Parts: sequence; C-alpha cells; structure tokens
Amino acid sequence: MALLRELLGRFRSGDVFVAGRAYCSYWLIAALRARGVDVAIRLHQSRHYDFSTGTHRGDDDHVVTWPRPARPDWMDEATIIPNPVDS
Repeated sequence: MALLRELLGRFRSGDVFVAGRAYCSYWLIAALRARGVDVAIRLHQSRHYDFSTGTHRGDDDHVVTWPRPARPDWMDEATIIPNPVDS
C-alpha cells in the first residue's frame, strides 16, 4: 500500500484502477477518484454492506456510495487532498 501511495501521482484522468480486496480503502479510492481515475475493487471481507441499497449492475457488480470516515490519526491534512489533475 505504501508503494501504491507513492505512485498515485502517475495516474491520470481516464485511467482505470482494478485491484483486489487488499486495496478496498475509502482514502485510496477517494484519492484516485479525485484524479479522475475509475476504480473497480472487490469489497474487503471485513466490510459489511447492505446490498439492497446502491445500484445493482449485474452479477457481482454493484455501485455504492460510502460516507466519508474521519481522517485517520496517521494521515495529515495534505494527504487527503490530492494534487489537482495535471492538464
């Protein structure tokens, strides 16, 4: 995860990030979406979600909206506001 955070600046608008359950993090997804990157990640097994809400798109395909959690103690304010997407 630390290496991925170092590489976030390489992602550009229009890229697609596809990852496994280990990368199912609100803050990672928010940072990628702020850069215009589309994200497809399996829900981590420790996360519980009511699949009767959200948008069902097909077998094993569901779009959800997560509420923003409190900023973790280890994260500084600058980290949660990614750099603007380069033109």
